[in-house]
Amino acid sequence: MSVFEFTKSKEFGDYAEAAMCVFFGLSPAKFYPNGTRITTHDAVTQKGEMIEIKGEGYTFDKSKNFFFEKTSNEETGTLGGPWRAQRDNIHRIIYYWPKERHFWVWNPKQLVAALDEEIKHLPTKRMENKGRANKNYFTLGYAVPREKVEHLCLQKGVIPKEWFDKHSWNVDKHFKQLQEDG
Repeated sequence: MSVFEFTKSKEFGDYAEAAMCVFFGLSPAKFYPNGTRITTHDAVTQKGEMIEIKGEGYTFDKSKNFFFEKTSNEETGTLGGPWRAQRDNIHRIIYYWPKERHFWVWNPKQLVAALDEEIKHLPTKRMENKGRANKNYFTLGYAVPREKVEHLCLQKGVIPKEWFDKHSWNVDKHFKQLQEDG
């Protein structure tokens, strides 16, 4: 079984957030004006819509499934993935695969309604994570066949390599800021 390390996972997620913020023209959402950390969403559109961004490390082209996390910490029962996004009234959730530059955008409420039906027929996957201070925890989720949720996708695509060549400086700048903000 693979063990995911929090620090590496966070760095990967920050890079995905930076790339999606630059590509879609989103503003990173890290702190409220009073200095309190924002934990419900990753970015905001110019219209004020809240966006959650998920960076995926598995190879998109080698899997016919999406992995959707339902519980981010089994011990505490913390909701994860689109279920948390739905609970927090997030407007859009973007799944992004940096290695192949694929992105998929969904409305969390529509996605969760479909997933709740689909996962009735699927086994739960339990993934071990190495957290802070080497305290391990388990994430629970489902490998959902792509064709079961593809029709709900609001937007999908592959970011051209040429775009990254032109905008990598801006992605790097956003990434550095996300890393500094913690």
